[in-house]
Amino acid sequence: MFVFKEKIHFNHIVCWFLNNPNLFSLDKHFSIGDITIIVSVTNNHCYYGKKDGNIIFLFMPESKVNTIGNQSTQKALKLLLSKILINEAKNEFPTIAAEWADKTGLHYNVLRIKRVSSRWGSCSSLNNINLSCYLLLLPRHLIDYVIVHELCHLKHRNHGPQFKSLLHSYFPLWRVYEEEMKVAARKLYWLMF
Repeated sequence: MFVFKEKIHFNHIVCWFLNNPNLFSLDKHFSIGDITIIVSVTNNHCYYGKKDGNIIFLFMPESKVNTIGNQSTQKALKLLLSKILINEAKNEFPTIAAEWADKTGLHYNVLRIKRVSSRWGSCSSLNNINLSCYLLLLPRHLIDYVIVHELCHLKHRNHGPQFKSLLHSYFPLWRVYEEEMKVAARKLYWLMF
């Protein structure tokens, strides 16, 4: 299981929110890794979104423009973003996981993509692998790393020396990637919770 091991301090969250009172705004877009997220207005009466290359568009009803700072509107935009990420991840992750399963000889039963905010991935006792949709916001090498990390758990259910040795055989820089994952968790914390 690949869990966010580093706790985010409440003071950091408060400071972030004071500097960024609205997560989503019409007057700015923001980038996370290679992905840019743009909020726009539509004359439709519902929220919808789409991903076009490395840009995710979140469209909100024109009637909600005056409420963009409200918690309910922010929550609706976060939910919309997670739905887009889940759909995109369901298209991309099975191919990546199958390629790594073939390379490693470590085969899983079922791959599930979920809106999980407490971990990047996990491996069940039934050899099912669960991945967070938020992985899609990370660079490809970290997606690969998390998938291989979970595949290694098919053989070694803990993080002991044998697990680390197996992981090292596929990712000699796994410790560097662990640090990159911690940085990513801090950057994405506001989005996932």
